[in-house]
Amino acid sequence: MSSVVTKQRRSLIGAHTKPKRKPATSGAAPQFDRPPPQVAAAVAPGGLDALQGILRAEAEMRAAPSVKALAHLVGNETRRLARARQVFVVRLQNAVRPGERGQGLRSTVVAASSVASVAHDAPLIQTIRQRIAECGRVNDLSKQQGLEALTDRTISAGEGAYPFRELVWIPMLGRTGAVFGGLVCARETVWSEADTLVAARLAETAAHAWSSLDPRMTAPRRLSKRRFVWCAIAVAGLVGLLVPVPLTALAPFEIVPRDPVVVTAPLDGVVATVDVAPNAAVRRGDRLFAFDDTTLRSRNDVAERELRTAEARLKRANQMAFRSSEGRRELAIARAERDVRAAEFDYASLMLSRAVVQAGTSGIAVFNDRKDLIGRPVKTGERLMEIAKSDEVQARLFVPLSDGALLVEGAEVRLFLDTDPLSPVDARIMRADYEAKAHQSDNVSFRAVAAFGPEAQSPPRLGTRGTAQIYGAKVPLALYLFRRPLAALRQWIGL
Repeated sequence: MSSVVTKQRRSLIGAHTKPKRKPATSGAAPQFDRPPPQVAAAVAPGGLDALQGILRAEAEMRAAPSVKALAHLVGNETRRLARARQVFVVRLQNAVRPGERGQGLRSTVVAASSVASVAHDAPLIQTIRQRIAECGRVNDLSKQQGLEALTDRTISAGEGAYPFRELVWIPMLGRTGAVFGGLVCARETVWSEADTLVAARLAETAAHAWSSLDPRMTAPRRLSKRRFVWCAIAVAGLVGLLVPVPLTALAPFEIVPRDPVVVTAPLDGVVATVDVAPNAAVRRGDRLFAFDDTTLRSRNDVAERELRTAEARLKRANQMAFRSSEGRRELAIARAERDVRAAEFDYASLMLSRAVVQAGTSGIAVFNDRKDLIGRPVKTGERLMEIAKSDEVQARLFVPLSDGALLVEGAEVRLFLDTDPLSPVDARIMRADYEAKAHQSDNVSFRAVAAFGPEAQSPPRLGTRGTAQIYGAKVPLALYLFRRPLAALRQWIGL
């Protein structure tokens, strides 16, 4: 018995199939599966033909392609199987929970039996909507109940008297149990329990099919474990994009001396010798380099001889001054000439002494190569080398134009040396150029200077290079990741 009932239930909720027949025995009529007791009692007056009609109607409802087609099918099949004269398919604008009552309940007549389209401004349609609203204010629409009979006064005279005065409300419940619509069945005689049971059965099937066709009524599916994991990862990723992170930028740097002593050319000439090696330690007074002094020595010798000649003339004029007045006049001229020659000799001696350049302080001689200086003609004041202290160094950064906004005084910088990238050194921006200039690699960039903090135990060696990471203000992670694509997009679209 249980297997027969199970097969019958599957046929009620499945696709449109014909009821299975049992093998006929000799002398006996074909027998069908036994229907559920309530449906069997309801269709008893019509026999098995009525049961087949219900099953066929349910199968067609579940196979309906759209809500509109389903509504017309429900209205016409319910009118035929429940022995109604007219059926109105109603959709509530807002679902009503069981036991809930309220004011302002609005409904729409979606379809009516034997009618191709519904005129929503017709007096009959408006009256039915009014009756449903009045019933919802007083009674529970989730239960089957009768509506107030339509009288001649409820319908305009232009429509005439409506002959089907007995109305019954058959609710359609969604998967959550809320009432989203129903059937208003009308006929001229009082409704029997068997007819309302058939109408309720069809309304239940229609509600199930309606819920599958209307995406707004589809109950939320339970997420599978894998889908839940992916959704959790997606949500975590979206939340992670809002996490504030410091805006950073990368820039090459070089370790340079801090406040070095610049050694310049003291005169115009050609560098003859360089007596120190690049980056060698020197002391105060050590010889650094020397100029070619051939011309300087010649000038010094000539000036010395001219000075001696002027002194001899002065001595002769001094002797002549005692004997004649002409000698006294020559004395003043000879004394002035001797002073001029003395000044020329002093200048020649000074230039000769400057031919050899000595270190003015102790430190490290910073220059590239001896070959770059030897034989090079230089002008007075031209920079040749620097003398710096090994423990007084700083970092010179070359920041690209796109990251110039991070060059704020006091900004934190981490220096990753090429010689030891796993041990970064902390520093802070001290100053930056106002105008960007071309770098050695022909890239236009801002030049900034970063000083090491007092906690730095051993500063890096002069000339060391690496990559600096500059830290700016905190921004969302999304802006940190997509700021360059956004900037390129803005430039491309011109906004």
